[in-house]
Order: sequence, then C-alpha cells, then structure tokens
Amino acid sequence: MTLILTRSELTGLVTPRQVAEAVETAFTDLAEGRAAQPHAEPARLPGADPQFVPMVGLLGGGVAVSKLLSDIPGNRGRGLPTQQSVVVLADAETGAPLAILDGAVPTRLRTAAATRVATRHLARPDWDTLGVVGAGPLAAAHVVALADERDLERVLVWSRSAATVETLRRTVAEACPGLEVVAAASPREVVAAADVVCTVTPSREPLVEGPGCAPASTSTRWDLRPGTTTARWTPPSSAPPGTPVSSWWTPPRPPCTSRATSRTRWPRA
Repeated sequence: MTLILTRSELTGLVTPRQVAEAVETAFTDLAEGRAAQPHAEPARLPGADPQFVPMVGLLGGGVAVSKLLSDIPGNRGRGLPTQQSVVVLADAETGAPLAILDGAVPTRLRTAAATRVATRHLARPDWDTLGVVGAGPLAAAHVVALADERDLERVLVWSRSAATVETLRRTVAEACPGLEVVAAASPREVVAAADVVCTVTPSREPLVEGPGCAPASTSTRWDLRPGTTTARWTPPSSAPPGTPVSSWWTPPRPPCTSRATSRTRWPRA
C-alpha cells in the first residue's frame, strides 16, 4: 500500500541535523556514482503564468524520487503559495510506488541542509554572524539549521516586508532561544557585516553584489524562482582583488531551476 503523508504528518519527523547528514551523504553518492540526478526542464505554455519543474533523483539499490514543483506567481493574488510541490517515492529496483509526500516540509529542510553542508566545508571556522536576504519560511529554516550547526552571535535579516521579518524573528525565538535577530535596512548592510550570507528570495533582480561582501565571507544563494538570480558575482577573470572568485558546489541542473552556489571572498593580500 502506498503511504500518503501530509504536511502536518511530516512536520517534526526528523531534525535539521539528521537531514544535513543525509544531504552530505547524498552529495558524496552523486560524486562517486552511486546516485543520479538528471537535469530538470520546466514545462510552461507560451505566455502562461504557471510553470512546472520535475526533479528526479535515483539512489542505487534504494529509492527513486520525483518532485514536481509548481511556480505560479499569480497565486499571490489568490492568497495561495506561489510555489507548491509534491514528492513521489518508488522502489528503485521494482518501480513499485512507496509514498506520496506534500513537498513543503522536505523542500525547506533539504534546502537549508544543503546550505548547512556548504557552510560546514567552506566557511572559516570562527564565523558567528549570519546574514539572510529574505525572511520567508525557507529563510527561517536556514537560520534554524545553521544555529544548530554552531553557536551564532546574531542574525542580520533584510526583507521588503517588515511583517515577514517579525514572523521569522518569532520562529527563531521559539526554535533558538536567546539568538539575536536584527532587521537590516538593506541587502548591502547584511552582506557588509555578515560572515555567512544566505540569499533566499524569489526576486527577479539581483539583490546582492559581490564587491559589497565582507572580507573572508561565505555566501550561499538559492534562486527560488526558475530563471532568476538573487546574487550577481563578478567573473574571476575580471574580478578586482577581494571579490568572490571560488565556487564550491552547483547541483547538476540548468539555470531554470532552484540552485545553490557557495563562494568565499578572501581578503586582499
């Protein structure tokens, strides 16, 4: 019998640390050929608002997973989420359907875990100030995951909406008592002061410029709307001293889908 799990049933089943360990193992499996993740191509009719992105992963001897992500900006006017998803699991050997999951909780946990793993391997060991551009549920998941990874001194957050910043502040206060969350006046203020910066927004225009980053900072970028970018980095060949020049990991999918890129900005010699 196929298991069906709703959002409420999935909430709290695993911890951020458990998800991070699973994601790090998945990265290793991909690199060593024990798993496969083909490119995702969005489906969209000409001139239409909705688009749908199928994402597939395969673990040898384990499970095959498919997530269908819908991106519908017009949902905002309907009072609905602009992005929703459903996850289907099947037996990798027989193809038998195993489970159908609401995609919201797995997406938030897995995305934040990927940032956590990137930061674990890339950020300098003594970092303690987190900057976040965007303040939605995924941004809150990033703060909780990274606060679980290490002791943070404070979190700087920028959003166009003061209400979302306040919601993030309440979420963090409940999950990470005592962690200071400070509202920043601009994205530039966030990146100038933070050791690690996460951009987590559906913005259609870049909000972060590489030259504004603090020395020796690490940035992770999640472009939540297919075909968009929230951070712009100067190409290494033309970058002035001190701008981001090292890229750690980009998942095997084209620019039309959500992606993470981590970069370290080293101080001038």
